[in-house]
Amino acid sequence: MVLHAHTYEDVKHCMGDDMADYLKRKSTGGKANDDGGKYESDFAVWIIANTAADIFGGETDEETQVAGQFPGFVDDFVLFKPARNEKLSYQLKNSPSIVWGRKSAKTTRSIEEDFQAQYKMDIACYLHRSSLTLLALSDLATFKKLNQSIPCMIAPHTECIHFEAVGSINQALLANHKLRSTLGKICVTTDIDKLAQLYTVITGVWSNHSSNVIKVTDLMDEVRQIKPEYLINPVNIVLNSKVKSTLDEISGFSYNVIGRFLTYSYTSSGGNFTTGGKSLSKSDLEKFENTILDARPETFQDLFGLGVLQ
Repeated sequence: MVLHAHTYEDVKHCMGDDMADYLKRKSTGGKANDDGGKYESDFAVWIIANTAADIFGGETDEETQVAGQFPGFVDDFVLFKPARNEKLSYQLKNSPSIVWGRKSAKTTRSIEEDFQAQYKMDIACYLHRSSLTLLALSDLATFKKLNQSIPCMIAPHTECIHFEAVGSINQALLANHKLRSTLGKICVTTDIDKLAQLYTVITGVWSNHSSNVIKVTDLMDEVRQIKPEYLINPVNIVLNSKVKSTLDEISGFSYNVIGRFLTYSYTSSGGNFTTGGKSLSKSDLEKFENTILDARPETFQDLFGLGVLQ
């Protein structure tokens, strides 16, 4: 599945001229100030590190993508899981004066209306299986108030998140900011100075790609190139012994597992050579193994025909 940016034409087709014109004005509006920009960057680092930890542990699809300021009604940050066709759209607010509805009669649209429009476009127009709209708030009192008053119209697909603004990263980590536990999931040490350095590296890598759609694994590869001694390694897959035996008996077929990625090659009796690879999350691995155990393929053609290598 593909992550779609909301276009003027698509919104016009699905929601009418007024909403298309509103999106156009919204997308050409002002950028965040310095505090807002830093809040968005720190939030992105938190989500990226959390997602990387899930990927390393096999809990999340390795193809998971992120993007900042992604065209749409809820556009500050987007996370997309292609294997599940799930999209999460985040609006970030580093201010205590936030409400769900319109602040005044002069307000063009409310957060509630933006969230509903985002959901409608994702589900009805772009056919995502799941669309979540999430509001991240730096102010705890505002978070508590809005979290308890999510409008009924958007409640089924909306969540609130409290993410405190970060001043000094070292002070934030010492104060047990959420970033501390999250960075600790992907760092080989819980030392504050090392976590702060890892934060700085991820921030720098993200700043180079924040305007593009990019896989979290690609971001982590760049981080690893800069600080290879800091990041933990993905947990290696351990194949069921009966699955290994079945694969090992297929003539001309060989495979290798690195982290949670299986690469394979096949040489036919006529000398034709085929290679490929497949990312296996925990759920993917279970399906992969059960399919092979049920079918017991004896040839590469049998194996490939099961769809487990695609």
